[in-house]
Amino acid sequence: MEMCLGNDLPLIVKYDVASLGEIRLCLAPLPPS
Repeated sequence: MEMCLGNDLPLIVKYDVASLGEIRLCLAPLPPS
């Protein structure tokens, strides 16, 4: 599992799954409405 985090960037989580390859999840805050 690899996590990338920056001040103005979304949180990116990368999983390596043997049977599926790679899964990437990106989490970002919603802009104020």
